[in-house]
Amino acid sequence: ARAAARAGALVGFALNHTVFQPSGNRGADDLSEWMSLPYNQTRPRRNPLRLVSCYAYSGGYRWHWLQSSDSFPGQPVVLIHGLLATSGTLLPLAEAITGWAPVLLPDLPGFGLTEGPRETISIPELAAAVADWMQVVGASPAHIVGNSFGSQVAAELAMRFPHRVRSLTLVGPTIDPSARDFRTQAGRLLADLPQEPISLWTESFELRSAFRTLRNLLSDRIETKLPFIKAPALILRGMSDPIAPESWAEEAASLLANATAQTLSSGAHCVHFSHPGLVASAVRKFTFPFRMG
Repeated sequence: ARAAARAGALVGFALNHTVFQPSGNRGADDLSEWMSLPYNQTRPRRNPLRLVSCYAYSGGYRWHWLQSSDSFPGQPVVLIHGLLATSGTLLPLAEAITGWAPVLLPDLPGFGLTEGPRETISIPELAAAVADWMQVVGASPAHIVGNSFGSQVAAELAMRFPHRVRSLTLVGPTIDPSARDFRTQAGRLLADLPQEPISLWTESFELRSAFRTLRNLLSDRIETKLPFIKAPALILRGMSDPIAPESWAEEAASLLANATAQTLSSGAHCVHFSHPGLVASAVRKFTFPFRMG
């Protein structure tokens, strides 16, 4: 019965993520052509708000991202997903943000519907790719929100491309320097799994690139980069997050030039999925003073 349920979930995932593909032969340098499709035509169950599924060429890859179709004044919010994820796991958070700011959710190269090379992409390469993509789609500067592994990409982006980042929010940032080994991280992940909604793993689960990128995640020393980030920053974590403990969140905030740490009242590592309203409210309050600047 479990096997049948899992197979059904995977089939449902495949059907829900069907999109129309661009036609014709277009080179990687053709940045002017892009195609969009109302996302609620391909995902009617999960997207009551109007998100648009978009494609564009940037940095040699054909990118896929979701973005809100409603227009708001001010700079956009860009959400960067984690290691075992795609933009789909950020949909609840995006839905909570779209009422007050434009929002974009890219699939990182090699994840979801965005093309990627056969070899593993390093975190600096991913950050550079995101910076290029932001310029191509006109989403720069932006308020960057990264979750888990996405926090590592976001921190690299903020350090190397400060002109792209108006503010930085890290949700459950990895890797805690005191736990930089596979066994400890695996144990923390196992402790987190029962606390997450089962729909998280059927919503948008990504294994294709996760294992190849795991070594980069463990070797990346985010704590050495945080002191060089000048953008205002917010460190968020769920109350029962075993992967990003409170001690690490406080340490990360202390390493940043202008940051605060906040433990939310509920949620675990994927609090953005289980309690998106809490995360969106914290991001809105944090970014409000400079969102129109």
